[in-house]
Amino acid sequence: EDGSWMYGAPNLKPYDDGAIKAASNDMLGLLGYYNSNVEGLHYPLLCIIDYRGYRLLAISILPIHKTDTLVYGSQDASQHAYNSNREFSIKMKQVGEQLGLKEHKVQGRAKVLVNGTLQDQPVIKICAPVDIEGHLGTDGKFYVLDFGRTFPPEAPSRPGRQIFYNLLRPEFVRQYKIPLSSDSYSNFGKIDGDIHRQEV
Repeated sequence: EDGSWMYGAPNLKPYDDGAIKAASNDMLGLLGYYNSNVEGLHYPLLCIIDYRGYRLLAISILPIHKTDTLVYGSQDASQHAYNSNREFSIKMKQVGEQLGLKEHKVQGRAKVLVNGTLQDQPVIKICAPVDIEGHLGTDGKFYVLDFGRTFPPEAPSRPGRQIFYNLLRPEFVRQYKIPLSSDSYSNFGKIDGDIHRQEV
């Protein structure tokens, strides 16, 4: 409504090239998680469909509910952020170590009602982008989805939304001398943000 686009800029047209890159990043992130072979994590089937200049992502339906099964990450652009299942958190850290991703602090932006008072959400640590989704499915299995920002962004040359689609190559991140935060340069990673940006 405010004229902003996820892959564009305020008051400008959407940037379809950025959206196409983001779809490819989703597949790269999924492949990184899948190839980590961490036991007990499950993933959706994902297919990229290119047709007449358009790109679609087709994804299988999983036994999850939008918020009821969410135990890790965020499904609402970090209004609420979760890391509420220790077993799942350990598995995500194992994947992050293989992929070269830094565990970092995040905090949901929305106030929550605690004992009748609105309070800030607690600061939590995650080893992925905050907008990844980790679910404990209705079948009792752990599911991960929304891999579009798995790998950290390139250092931007100008302000803008390119941090959401110009990402570092997975091979570079894996081999880099230190782990890097997926949320570098975004408001999601504002806690210790200067440190994350310097590392990238």
